Formats: sequence, C-alpha cells, structure tokens
Amino acid sequence: MVSFSATATTQHTVDLAWTTSLETNNKGFQLDRSKDLVHFETVGQIPAEAANSQAIKHYQFTDQTPFTGTSYYRLTQTDLSGKATVYPAVSVVIRDEAYGVYPNPVANETGFVLRLDEPQTAILGFFSPQGRAIPLQKMGLQSGNLLLKASGSLAAGVYVLTVEERGQTRQHRLVVQ
Repeated sequence: MVSFSATATTQHTVDLAWTTSLETNNKGFQLDRSKDLVHFETVGQIPAEAANSQAIKHYQFTDQTPFTGTSYYRLTQTDLSGKATVYPAVSVVIRDEAYGVYPNPVANETGFVLRLDEPQTAILGFFSPQGRAIPLQKMGLQSGNLLLKASGSLAAGVYVLTVEERGQTRQHRLVVQ
C-alpha cells in the first residue's frame, strides 16, 4: 500500500482513494466506516484491477451517505486465499451547515444552543466582553446540540464562547441583547 486517504467534499460525500505498487493474489478491497474506531460498518467492496501486478494501481470510492461529524475509514485488502490485511484507519470531518451557536443574537435570560461534532467531550469556555470567565450550565444534549445557559444574568454585549474539540480550539462570538 502506497497511500490511503479520505477527503470530505462540498457535496457532503467522502472521497476515498488508495494506491498500491505491488499486488500479489489480490482479490479486492473492503471499505469500512466508524464513528468510534470500535464499531465498523462496510460501505463498499472494490475488486482488484489485477490479481497480480507490479504496476502502480489507483483506486477510488465515494461514500454517498457519510456520517456527520468525525468519522473513520479503514481499508482491508483480501487475497485470493482469503488472507486479509487491515490498514490503519484515516479520519475525516463532515460539517453540518448548522454548526455553531444559535440563536445569535440571544436575549439576556434565555439559553442558547451549540451545535458540535462531539458535544460530550468538548471543553467550553465563556467570556464576558471584558474577558472575565462566566460559568455555563449544560441544560441538556440532543442529537449533537448542546443546550447551554449562562449562570446568572448577562449584560448586553459581545461574548466569546471557546470550544476545544479534537485538539482544535475555535471561538464563537455571541451577541447578548
């Protein structure tokens, strides 16, 4: 195996591509996907271009119905004898259009919703216009939506919500009226 990659497209599909440089008794490939790297489901099977080859071979497959958020794809190559070789999984992120904070602006006493890929593991920070940390109450979780409310009353202004998810930190501005 020379390479294996997964790329999110603007059409909300995932293009999977891999290249081989040597194939011996190759029957074909199986592509699996997972949300957690534990439970996988098969999304495609691709026959070998040639059972035996010393030439560079390029393969590709498009997952038309990928998971939203972070998912993982693994490739398994199977020989004519039935022996299987599983290659390390690669990750890809499909963003939902509603990703972010809403409603925005928000009324003083009401809560707001944060749409995330992995809301259970996200680390949140909420800061006043002066940079003071404000505690947040997690009011609930519903299909990737984290329902939040600031502890106490908020003055009108622009607040910053920081979200750390999968090692990346993003900032969202939230207008309080």
